[in-house]
Amino acid sequence: MLLQNLLHSLKLNLYAIGYADVGMWWNYKNVTSPFTRLLYIKSGNAEVSFQSKTFKLESEDLIVVPPYTLVDYSCDASCGHYYVLFSSQLATGIELFSLNIKKWVLSSNNMTELYMKRLLELNPDLELKIVDPKKQAYKSTIIAKAEEIPGTPQQVIESDGILRMLFAPFVDTEPNSDAVINKGSFNRFIQVLDYIDKNIDKPISLKDMADEVSIHPNYFSDLFMKHIGERPISYLTKKRLEKVQVLLATTGRSVKDIAISSGFHDTDYFYRIFKKKVNLTPTQYRKNLL
Repeated sequence: MLLQNLLHSLKLNLYAIGYADVGMWWNYKNVTSPFTRLLYIKSGNAEVSFQSKTFKLESEDLIVVPPYTLVDYSCDASCGHYYVLFSSQLATGIELFSLNIKKWVLSSNNMTELYMKRLLELNPDLELKIVDPKKQAYKSTIIAKAEEIPGTPQQVIESDGILRMLFAPFVDTEPNSDAVINKGSFNRFIQVLDYIDKNIDKPISLKDMADEVSIHPNYFSDLFMKHIGERPISYLTKKRLEKVQVLLATTGRSVKDIAISSGFHDTDYFYRIFKKKVNLTPTQYRKNLL
């Protein structure tokens, strides 16, 4: 099956691992990041909101926060927590946690803290000295670390294995419970995501996506919604914005050139949708990162 085959080639990159004690000052709105974030609450409590959902976290809770998503963080009094920032890319280039195949919050088990401590022991240089996501130095520090993979081959392999064990319980490869299509059909929609990823810079219509899996456009949008969790055009726009954010952070190319190469051929529409979804203009986003 396609999704399971893709999971065998999952590529992980670890960008940060550490422990932080935060207080009432840990209160941030509309934070976005190109990285998946895993938080493990050890003491106190916190509240994390994204995708119109609010999660109240207590001691021994684990939460995964997907990349390229506007997130609100808050803490009423104090919160001691481990944090892991990473990427998990399928062979096609699709980010695993951008798929609608996971849970967001779980209770920890008796191995979670041991895994976190060992991961930190293996990667002491990846602990962030700044935990304020609104400060420019926060993101620029992470991006600088992303340019090289620290440690010996043994440390890299062990870190990779621990990270997989930490986030594996969140991944649910079954279709949504209300889906009326079998598992094989669900994997056909992964084929659509692959098609979008490979043709992101080209004009893509709803009919183009439907034709990729031989489904009539009248039915395709509803089936895509059931399996992936959002409408196909909304997903396409989201993936284009993700590519824009990566290029703004990692290249010196002009905003217009980046927009066109990401599939936004209408410049006015691009600026409007970027500001609406990211809460910053492209220039402001790049300035905050660099």
